[in-house]
Amino acid sequence: MKREITGSTQLNHTDFQVAQLRFAAFTPSLRQLSAAHVVGALLDRFTGEPMVLPIPTEAPHELPRITLREPAKSMELQIALSRSDLYVTRSPGGDLVPADAIPEATETLEEVLGVLGVRPGRLALIGTYFHTCEDPAGALAAHFCKSEWADGPLADLGSFELHAQKRLNLLEGLTVNSWIRCKTGTVTEANVAQRAVVLERDVNTLPEEADERSFSPDDVASFMKQAAELLATQIEQLFPMEASRRDD
Repeated sequence: MKREITGSTQLNHTDFQVAQLRFAAFTPSLRQLSAAHVVGALLDRFTGEPMVLPIPTEAPHELPRITLREPAKSMELQIALSRSDLYVTRSPGGDLVPADAIPEATETLEEVLGVLGVRPGRLALIGTYFHTCEDPAGALAAHFCKSEWADGPLADLGSFELHAQKRLNLLEGLTVNSWIRCKTGTVTEANVAQRAVVLERDVNTLPEEADERSFSPDDVASFMKQAAELLATQIEQLFPMEASRRDD
């Protein structure tokens, strides 16, 4: 039989808004980092007050040494020896459209890589999505579980999380990890916190290939464009417009 999901428990992909996009370039070959050179070269693009941490040489390479911000565009750049991460965050009350954000984000990453003098051996695009609702745990349980579970042992939950991963081909000859995490959380805007269903999508190239690969500027642009499409595709597949669930 089919059980219709109604009211606050109904979920489909059009419910979700993009909260943040994170564009990552991994640089395993980078051995040293001149903060003064990097900050000076990127001041025209990032006008906020730079933050440079005095991290010892022996500290883990993934710790950010430099943080740069562009408040007008809700962008933040974190640079570590092993990776650079560009965060683009949704403005309160606005919309963050991945297709619109990719060109500038890719251009910015390329400028950073040029300043660092390296090519990335690994790439990732991470998207965070949200949908505010009164009972996010109940909405997720009802969406993914049979009614005998959602209305039985999984009723009245305080939290719920589903985590799934698979590998697939993105570009020609390029295998990637595709992750999705569906969980309960909160969203705060204008100092007001609301309960929400939170989705985290992560598409990344394989860590075991990072030392062998060197992605060209065209590779980076193609990866980010296709990864953004893949982020949305799996959300559409998991949360289709059809709201009914099939119970055995």
